[in-house]
Amino acid sequence: MISCQNREEHLVCFTGDVLLDRGISNTAKIKGNEYFSSRVSELLFSYKYRFVNLECPITKSNSPLHKSIVFRGRPELVSILLESGITHATRANNHANDQGVLGVRDTNDLLDSIGITSIGTNSKTYTSCQPAEIVSESRTIAVFPFLDLQISKEETSNLCANNTRSLASKIWVYKNNNPQSIIICYIH
Repeated sequence: MISCQNREEHLVCFTGDVLLDRGISNTAKIKGNEYFSSRVSELLFSYKYRFVNLECPITKSNSPLHKSIVFRGRPELVSILLESGITHATRANNHANDQGVLGVRDTNDLLDSIGITSIGTNSKTYTSCQPAEIVSESRTIAVFPFLDLQISKEETSNLCANNTRSLASKIWVYKNNNPQSIIICYIH
């Protein structure tokens, strides 16, 4: 986390996994989406940029991969992210492809439509390993998403995953071209 203790607004916050399935989905049906977003936004309000690791596709499509644990968030739950002030979602994780290529595309399109930057998967705006850049005053922070788990090729298709040499090379090139930048690796 990068912040200045004497400033009222911190710059960047990174959270862990965020899942819009299972118990979250059931509780939201009973208590409403704002039950979650009000609690989260209170914790994150002082940060200008808020990153989450979105641990599920958000799609109406139901075409799960054949694996033991598969997630799918309902599209109406995306308001939890928006109302919580989330600005970026990394998708470089072992559940991004749980609903196949269509689930990845639907999720990226949905996030894009509400102004949340999606990184870690191939999208309209980013290739899977391209960093999100945050420009603050005269400094740039580059956030590189990465999945470092040994899982099937089907599960890592279209993700920034499992090739640390390639990631290190991308970071090296980026840092050489942007020597004043701060580099952060957001690893799952």
